[in-house]
Amino acid sequence: MKKEFPVLYAKGSMLVATPLLGLVAYSYVAHAISQPASAVYGIGIASFGVSAALSAICFTVSEPVQGSPDFRYAGEKFLHSSVLLIQTMMLIYLRDLLTASSWLDSHLWLGALAKALPVFLLPLLSGAAAVTWYHGFDALNSRLWRNWERRMEDINKSA
Repeated sequence: MKKEFPVLYAKGSMLVATPLLGLVAYSYVAHAISQPASAVYGIGIASFGVSAALSAICFTVSEPVQGSPDFRYAGEKFLHSSVLLIQTMMLIYLRDLLTASSWLDSHLWLGALAKALPVFLLPLLSGAAAVTWYHGFDALNSRLWRNWERRMEDINKSA
């Protein structure tokens, strides 16, 4: 039987996923702050779709499957991240709406505060979405690699 190294693969996948998630989250926030909503919705909807799909996949794991609580936890984290991503898209829309408001332009301090609020909240919500997504990914990834390691041990014992 060919020797496999699921623990090494598990560590490697997290070493790739962690900075990649940070890079995507940073890019999303940078674009969300500096570009109009129409330019940002593509990545926002794609991120929402991926997160919602991962949540749905995790929730379809039945209770008798070993590690099902881990899958349920990951599904909840992905779902929570999806909700936070929807909130960021609403903030981006609100930012565009407030920026285009001529009424706010005529009220200097109120306008500046109202226009700054979405820009302040976007990194907070996006960061929370990224951290929540990371926790879901970590739980799902760890469980899948542990299941693979256990299966390889069972195969090697029977060989």
